[in-house]
Amino acid sequence: MAEKRDLESPDFEGLISAYFDGTIEAAPLAELERRLSADRDFAREFARWSYTHRQITELLAEDGLIELLEAHPAAAPSLPRRMRSDERRRSLAPLIAWASCAAIVGIAIGSLWWDRGSERLVKSAIVDHDSTIATITRLVGPEWKHGASARRLGDPLKAGERVQLSKGCAKITFDCGAEVVLEGPCDFEAKSHMIGKLHAGKLTADVPRRAFAFAILCPGVDLLDLGTSFGVSVDERSQTELHVFDGEVLCNPSDGRADQANLVHVTEDKAMAFSPNGQPGTSIAIDTNQFEPLIAVRKPHQPKGIAADIDSGALALWLAADSGVTADDRGKVSAWGDRLAGKNLAAEDAVQPDPKARPDRVARALNGHPAIRFDGQSDFLVTTPLPTTDDQTVLLVAQFSKAAFRPGRKWGGQMLNYDGPPSRYLSDTLEPGVLQIGEPLLQDQFRPALLTAQVFAGFIGSTTVESGRVDAAPLGPDEPFVLSYRYDYSRGEAELRLNGQSHGVKRAFAPQGTTSHKIIGRHAWMQLFFAGDLAELAIYNGALSDDDLRVNTKRLAEKYGVELQSP
Repeated sequence: MAEKRDLESPDFEGLISAYFDGTIEAAPLAELERRLSADRDFAREFARWSYTHRQITELLAEDGLIELLEAHPAAAPSLPRRMRSDERRRSLAPLIAWASCAAIVGIAIGSLWWDRGSERLVKSAIVDHDSTIATITRLVGPEWKHGASARRLGDPLKAGERVQLSKGCAKITFDCGAEVVLEGPCDFEAKSHMIGKLHAGKLTADVPRRAFAFAILCPGVDLLDLGTSFGVSVDERSQTELHVFDGEVLCNPSDGRADQANLVHVTEDKAMAFSPNGQPGTSIAIDTNQFEPLIAVRKPHQPKGIAADIDSGALALWLAADSGVTADDRGKVSAWGDRLAGKNLAAEDAVQPDPKARPDRVARALNGHPAIRFDGQSDFLVTTPLPTTDDQTVLLVAQFSKAAFRPGRKWGGQMLNYDGPPSRYLSDTLEPGVLQIGEPLLQDQFRPALLTAQVFAGFIGSTTVESGRVDAAPLGPDEPFVLSYRYDYSRGEAELRLNGQSHGVKRAFAPQGTTSHKIIGRHAWMQLFFAGDLAELAIYNGALSDDDLRVNTKRLAEKYGVELQSP
């Protein structure tokens, strides 16, 4: 009872409130640090307050957006298929209200307004033209138009950059999650994080829920996604055809007429043609055959029966070196394709545009199985932005190489890091933390091939805050292992298992759900590289049950010939 009264005391509330308000003094901050380290219940309560504070902040921002949206007329397009009716109102209602009024398209796509008459983008904040908004994630037989920039696999795209193909196909993954596949001859412009423009040619677009309201601009018509998969073609006369495979697309004339009468909703298995002069569209027969080559480019890594191979209910990323690996002319890995299964509907492929930083693919690296080999000095891969939740499970199969034990090697090689690029500086535990798996990051704790997993939660004063840190026993070179790390924020527990054996359960008190690039093979901003082979990696947006962990660990152990230990 004494502990309960302590957590409900004015002193406790005052301490937490001062911390959130940014008015806490040095002595109370030191007391907060001490109690977080020493008291499990205190840390759990602090985490609950942190989460509540974050929710309140989001709701306040949301209410301001809703007030602005409610000042405009609303229509009632049908619900996107991938959105549940019980989602929070911000996930649909404001966007539906917004979608009916083309004059305020920018609110749902980063406060961006466009004036199509002058082809001028205006943003409520200054546009950072140096920032990446999309990535080239697949190329199939590309030939570039005369005078156009030749794009490489993994190349970043900035606002206003164009991809101009004379032949072949190119897949572009926007940072919002939308995937666009182009077929030459084609001229496509990446306008912003949420807008692309098809000047000529053919594309398909697959838009996950988190990129709801992604837009494709075409001659005479703007196409706004409402949770869809669709194809678009623009011919030599600037005639536009829209073919909707799934969901719904909102179409609006590009001359700025924003009244409801001009809006057209095109639903699944329907198609329409539009002229460049902004006249009303006409219905046409849907033709999916013309887009089949583009659809095949988007989903090249999905063997038959793939869903039976893995627990895919919460799957967010799945990389396996026995398929989906693209190598350059030197045999170096330029891309590692995300396998699509279950709820993993968007391919957040891991890429490396810099030839000097590309790892190798070795055909018989790990008990006769292929793996991606990282040299411990410069090699790494980076996924396109991947949304992950506070509860996480990571499963991987790997081994350290002899290079991990070379004298003088820099400490702290990272196998997986959730931070960037660009990396985030975490000043305190209010921000989402960073999940990390690899050798210890603190130099005085480093031992080669000592596996550790944690969520780095920032700093309190000069003290590093590590949530859910668990260390395993050091391994030898060329010793394959199956690792699982379950960060169960909902229950406040984190566990690391190596070859099925638990190496401890620690407190998971820091939230870490975020959308970010995931880095494979190095730390986000320190030059700390993994030296070894990685054969398979799966990230789940959830804390898998003990049974699911056992099943998936056994599957991986049997596949790669790894001997499991007693739990």
